Amino acid sequence: MDSSLLQLFTAQELLQRLSEKSSTGALHAFTPKESANIFFKEGKIIGAAKGLVEGEEVVKQIMEWKEARFVWQQDCPLVSLTKPIEIEFEDFLIKVKAAPKLEIGGKLVGSETSSIPPKPVLDESPAELRSTGKVFAKGAPLPPKSAGVEPAPIFITIPSKAATTGRIEPKTSSGPTAATEVPALTATKNINSTTPEGRVSREEALLRKFPLSLASAGDGPQKRLKITRLSSLIGRNPACDFTIENGSISRQHCLLQITDRGLHVKDLGTTNGTKVNGIPLTEGYVNVGDKLMVGNLAFLVEKDEIDVEA
Repeated sequence: MDSSLLQLFTAQELLQRLSEKSSTGALHAFTPKESANIFFKEGKIIGAAKGLVEGEEVVKQIMEWKEARFVWQQDCPLVSLTKPIEIEFEDFLIKVKAAPKLEIGGKLVGSETSSIPPKPVLDESPAELRSTGKVFAKGAPLPPKSAGVEPAPIFITIPSKAATTGRIEPKTSSGPTAATEVPALTATKNINSTTPEGRVSREEALLRKFPLSLASAGDGPQKRLKITRLSSLIGRNPACDFTIENGSISRQHCLLQITDRGLHVKDLGTTNGTKVNGIPLTEGYVNVGDKLMVGNLAFLVEKDEIDVEA
């Protein structure tokens, strides 16, 4: 697998593709500060190591790395690991996404309510800030005095409902009121957040909106490339989504992407280039009926029948 090809994908995408292709070898991952290796055998992850750390935790860390670079070593001799594992990547990905993540303070990421109630506000009246071991709500009846000398209690101000709910409640009495329970503030849910289920739904929706195929338009061997992913690679490299053995096509020739606007095609700096309707294309959108030239091979962009796996 060509190293320049690998840089087009995230760690998760690479691991998923290597798993789907039943690959055997080693994926080497690098950042400016650290490196790690993940070992595959027939599509299963059988080992992962970063320094002295081994196992599933290494796979999780690599998936979170930003701006990492990757090198794939086909049929790499399997090293002897002290902590061998056997991971089906799809099952592992589901388990990782389902695991709760904690922020500082014990709040679950993505939870709709905060686990930390609002802090009570001290009444800063000097006369009421005398030391005591007891705390009462301001305005609550004081306990009866004992025979001994007992210092005055510290008072706190309970936030009103207006502060926590935004609504102003009418006063029921001008006299003292009993202490009330402080409701926890409700966190606002971010409507723009994307859950794993949301990403799957969006991918399926786009593929249903743009069911496309590339059909051979020349005299050579007939091919039909049905687009079933949001991002697909065409090239001679076996790791590409569409592998075409033709001398005019580069190892990684062009990238196909389904977006909200349709099918976007990007030439990957190839020798023989990519053309749309005879015009050289660096990158841009193509439509149904356009003639796409990949090297010397011609394809017609066609609308396909909707058949998207969930």
